[in-house]
Amino acid sequence: SKIEAVNTLVSALLEKSTLLLHDSGSDASRFAYEQFIHIFNDMKVGHNAVDISVAPIPSFSDYKEVVVLLSDLTFLGKDLTALTSWVKAGGAAYFPLALDGNIFSDTIFQMLGVNDASPDYYTVRSIYLHEDFMIGGGSAFELTDPFECARTVSLSRSAEVFASAETPDGVPLVWRNRYGDGVFVVANIGIYEKTLRGFYASAYSLLS
Repeated sequence: SKIEAVNTLVSALLEKSTLLLHDSGSDASRFAYEQFIHIFNDMKVGHNAVDISVAPIPSFSDYKEVVVLLSDLTFLGKDLTALTSWVKAGGAAYFPLALDGNIFSDTIFQMLGVNDASPDYYTVRSIYLHEDFMIGGGSAFELTDPFECARTVSLSRSAEVFASAETPDGVPLVWRNRYGDGVFVVANIGIYEKTLRGFYASAYSLLS
């Protein structure tokens, strides 16, 4: 369509300051990627999308933000250490997928502001938006088909929570944690639908 053609042209002209890592071999990553392409087009975010299943990860130093559309960080390998070092030096990284429990995610949980993470997943029935996060802050909106989609975690006092399950003190769903001179943002909810684009877009905005 003409609108899609214009969006493609605008995207091509924008400075590609954001690196979007995804994995076409993962259903969750593929679903999230489809939504983030729409989100970045709507927000006019210049980005470089890299499918890590077929292409190497470029240098993080070429970007201002990195969005990691992976639930299993094993696939980052040694690049995970490079990513955390880049954030500590002033970078900004966003994890929009609920992270799987394994040695790779466990090694960076403290950097993300996580004190403890249970292997269990929590059934999110509604999302409570904290004040000043997005339109509708200070209230909760129900999900039509709740299921076990969020890791049950407890956070350190340094983490700023912006959304949680059901109540302000519920399971954290979106938080930001300063690390060195940089910042991590985490969206701990495995639902990738059109109705939640504003939710993920607002979490992306926390990088700045």
